Amino acid sequence: MSEDIGLRIRVDDKLRHEFIEICKARDTTAAQVLRAFMRSYVEEHGERIRQPRLFEAPSSLDSVIREPTNAENNR
Repeated sequence: MSEDIGLRIRVDDKLRHEFIEICKARDTTAAQVLRAFMRSYVEEHGERIRQPRLFEAPSSLDSVIREPTNAENNR
């Protein structure tokens, strides 16, 4: 596993205080809760970024990239 690195965020003081208190009451740390959230978020949403959608419905570009009509060929 790669070296751990810190993540710094800004959060409202009241929210931070309540979050820390809830973590303490549940006998866990804020860092453990945030890491668990990050893992689940990446698991849920990461696949969409890592793998291109090869078989999805045609995009709006398909109407722009098309075969020329007979009238266009006769110009």
